[in-house]
Amino acid sequence: MAKAPLKSVTESREQLQDDVESRIQELREEIAALTQSLRDLGAKSAEEAKTKARHIADDATTEALQAVKELRAQFGSLQSEVEGKVQSHPFAWLAGAVGLGVILGLFLTRRD
Repeated sequence: MAKAPLKSVTESREQLQDDVESRIQELREEIAALTQSLRDLGAKSAEEAKTKARHIADDATTEALQAVKELRAQFGSLQSEVEGKVQSHPFAWLAGAVGLGVILGLFLTRRD
């Protein structure tokens, strides 16, 4: 009679151990699935960030090119204006250039 309860306890213990091992295996599988989901989410987020950065860089490049075009147009306009003034009063511009050269020469050669 004493052996029957002992056998029952041993069977219960083995059943409990099997249940625990089964649950541990299920948890491992769930953790693996969650890990894969996190990897996929991270890869997707990284790709989205890379795409967004690429768009921002493209926009900045487009704006920079537009600014360069505008500066070239302004420089061309200014150059045409100066050329027109020089052609209309060449001696005044020549005298101004010579005067500026003399002044710069005086400043650069002073060695007190």
